[in-house]
Amino acid sequence: MPNINFSKFSFNQSFIRDRKKTKYVLISLFFIITLINIFEWYFVFSFNFIFTGLFYAGFFTAIFFIEKYKEQIEEKARIRIFYILFLLFLTLTNISGGVISPLKWSIYILLFYVIMYNLYIQSGIMLFIFFLASIKDFSKFEQYDLFSFLSIFVLLIILFFSGRKTENNKRDLIFNIDTEKEIKDFNYIILGLLEKIVNVYRGFLKSESLLFFFRRPETDEFSLMVFSSSMPENIIQNYQFKLKDDIIGTALNKREFFVVDAASIKIPYYNSNVYIKNIVTLPLLSGKIIGAIVCDYKVLIENSEGVKRLLHNLSSEILNVLNLFEINRKVMEREKRVSILYDIYGKLNFLESKHNIIEKFFEEVKKFDIYSGYLAEYSSDDKCYFISEIYNYQDAVKNTRFLPSENELLRYIHNTGNYLILNNVSEKNIDLNFKRKNIDKFLISLLKSRTGPLGFIKLDKEKNYNFSDFEIKTIQMLLSKVAVLLENVKLYEKVKRQATEDGLTGLYNHATFQEKLLQTLEKKDRAELNSVSLALLDIDFFKKFNDSFGHQEGDRVLKKIANMLLKFSQENTATWAARYGGEEFVFVMENYDIVSATKLMEQIRKFSEENLKGGDDKEQRQITLSIGVATYPHYASNARELIKIADDALYLAKQEGRNRVKNAVDLMKRKMQ
Repeated sequence: MPNINFSKFSFNQSFIRDRKKTKYVLISLFFIITLINIFEWYFVFSFNFIFTGLFYAGFFTAIFFIEKYKEQIEEKARIRIFYILFLLFLTLTNISGGVISPLKWSIYILLFYVIMYNLYIQSGIMLFIFFLASIKDFSKFEQYDLFSFLSIFVLLIILFFSGRKTENNKRDLIFNIDTEKEIKDFNYIILGLLEKIVNVYRGFLKSESLLFFFRRPETDEFSLMVFSSSMPENIIQNYQFKLKDDIIGTALNKREFFVVDAASIKIPYYNSNVYIKNIVTLPLLSGKIIGAIVCDYKVLIENSEGVKRLLHNLSSEILNVLNLFEINRKVMEREKRVSILYDIYGKLNFLESKHNIIEKFFEEVKKFDIYSGYLAEYSSDDKCYFISEIYNYQDAVKNTRFLPSENELLRYIHNTGNYLILNNVSEKNIDLNFKRKNIDKFLISLLKSRTGPLGFIKLDKEKNYNFSDFEIKTIQMLLSKVAVLLENVKLYEKVKRQATEDGLTGLYNHATFQEKLLQTLEKKDRAELNSVSLALLDIDFFKKFNDSFGHQEGDRVLKKIANMLLKFSQENTATWAARYGGEEFVFVMENYDIVSATKLMEQIRKFSEENLKGGDDKEQRQITLSIGVATYPHYASNARELIKIADDALYLAKQEGRNRVKNAVDLMKRKMQ
């Protein structure tokens, strides 16, 4: 008997190449056949005993093959098969007499068979269509026909609601902290957590698919455990491989992060020809290879280092989860810990900002009788820690800085990476406590990334409350999760800055400026603003700075101008600055007319002239600006024209001697002369 793989079941014949068209054609065809059956557009035939026997032989043969290969049939494919069989049997039943046909019992049997697979909605749809197709012959109904319809309908209602209750009970088992000591059910928790983690990381990685394979120790085969994909119907869920087998096993044998050019290779875990440009593999190591992470892309990977870092973070998270599973498998007490962790992990995973992550962390650890705490981040530039997030502390402590070189406790955790717990500290003068007498004990723990310290967390308890071993281990596991999330946030913010900001000055780059300018002008077009003014600023004699003092000093001059523009944008609402290119900057002002915009630019020009200088130890020169101003829509009809007029005004300022502000009105006066 051939090995039929129903997961590849498809109507995509050679004469129909477009899969979407095929789908719509099939849906239309099914709909038409259903209408024909309901409205009786058919002829009536009588089938003899032999035909009826052959029909039921074919019917039960179809059921036999579906049951035999049910493990290979995906749910979507199974539903399609059931619908096709239903329409086929319904049509044959109708053309052979409808409710008096001997073939109608095949539909009743099929309905019960579909119900066995918990497909209650699909069964209900089939029952409804069967009823509509039969109701036209209501005069031929026997009592047992009506009884059969009502019985199946009532059965569906009972099973549907009891099935939902069972599903809710299972959900309670997975998500509630108390798992009733059923360790076997912990598999659901682990799989659910891994699915969440893989889903989140596929969003970070922007890959087509992200798969985690677990290596079975008894066979050394890698089996697909969880995956997230933009095309889940194409994933072969029973795909397995060994090291050195096919493209995945060969890449994994490198025992490191590896990128494969897969443009001309059939991907083994897809059940159809899916075009993939790059496959990335990373072995999951714990002494030996215990699993594999695989992701793929339809486009060439541009930032392989970013992908590598995220995959290493993912591997750390998966290892944490697998370690948790091992712990909980052995010790009943630890089952509770992991349930708590799972509950908190689920809440932390989908938070984006640093503030939200830490706020949720403090909210969750309150159940351990934590009275107060804070996060202090590490600044690699200043070699110090500064408080950025607080829980039950005064706002005044924010931005307080601690140097490890001056604090013995911090020096210890900074150098060793270990945590510390101090007891009976209420009467001790410890600067980390800010003289709070109600703090009797605290835990302080370093948050580490792959490249160095991220910061530390301090958690406080009042008198009569202690840190138990259970709490310490649980908090440490939570903190490892928090560290990964914070590192992801930093990486995401870095990528975001690189995409939108100028690398030297920190202002918006040219592409972002163009995009934001169009958005700002659209606000004016929607009457949300009265006007939009734009200024182009150019550093006078910038080339001489470079030639006289070197390019490094030139860069410092650019940064000084950028910092000044940031200062003015913070002081003046609805304004923002960007680097236009070279030594030119742009300053956009919402609800500023030509007069108020020119006035603000004059303040900026004057501030630069009086306060900013560049040069070296021997010579310092003033940094002066030439500025051109234009306003939309009074002097320009679109973004391009607005920039052009501001540029012309800037050129006029240079013509008249530099270190001055000119606007669109000045341009008009010049043209009239």
